[in-house]
Amino acid sequence: MQKKLNPASFVQMTESKTYFYKLCEQKGIPTPKVLFYINKESSSNTRKQIVNHVKYQLNALPDGNFIVKPSSGTHGKGIFFFSKKADEFQIIGAKTFTLDSFTYHLGALCYLHDYIIQERITNHTDILSFAPSDALQTLRVNSLIIDEECSIIFCLFKQAGYGQLVDNFNMGQNKSTLWVVDLKTGQLVQGYQINENGYGHKEALNFKKNICLPFWSETLELVRNASKKFLPLRTVGWDVAITNKGPIIIEGNCFFDPASSIEGYDQENIYQQLKKQVPPHV
Repeated sequence: MQKKLNPASFVQMTESKTYFYKLCEQKGIPTPKVLFYINKESSSNTRKQIVNHVKYQLNALPDGNFIVKPSSGTHGKGIFFFSKKADEFQIIGAKTFTLDSFTYHLGALCYLHDYIIQERITNHTDILSFAPSDALQTLRVNSLIIDEECSIIFCLFKQAGYGQLVDNFNMGQNKSTLWVVDLKTGQLVQGYQINENGYGHKEALNFKKNICLPFWSETLELVRNASKKFLPLRTVGWDVAITNKGPIIIEGNCFFDPASSIEGYDQENIYQQLKKQVPPHV
């Protein structure tokens, strides 16, 4: 259904993260700050040029925490984190590098693929109070343009699995939990543990009862504004992080996974909403 609503010639607007972040910057949509891009090897971008570019950019980075992600990656694959302190670089969960050794480590990854280096951000303290995690836990907010206005058709909060550094459920392999979010209030309604066979048992609501997400109205407004700026794409699954400073767009997805098999949503109604917006000639 998404293929019928999103013209094939425009899907790179979300499916290429490099293109996506540059577009967001042009359109004034808040995302994590991009420190630099690394383009893969080509006739006009040799390995020597890549290494020189990476070394220059790493040397210019301030001390802090950063994320490295492939431009075309999905399900959180290929992502890793590193910190910089003075002249040392530490990959989270791995060894420490010098500037030269980390330059070649990072540069070698980029011979075949484009990469993006961004600041690493953290969740709002209210979210960490009920879902403590080192991962950035995001909302999947699905938008649909109806009569040139944005409608939010469903929203899920992605709680990262224990010990995970990303919140993507990755077909159940990351043991995450998806929480249905009430669109009017931002309250967590029901959680579903994800396993490799699909949606498993419902998560107990004891400590999450009556919890509402912070900056809820601002989150909906951010998605509505972003959706209009990404036309002619008519339906997008937005990954939104809520920080202490407010909501921020992490990614957009033309080909989002539906909220199938999750109670709390009228699946047929969602399907009919999408179907109704398909142009008659498609």
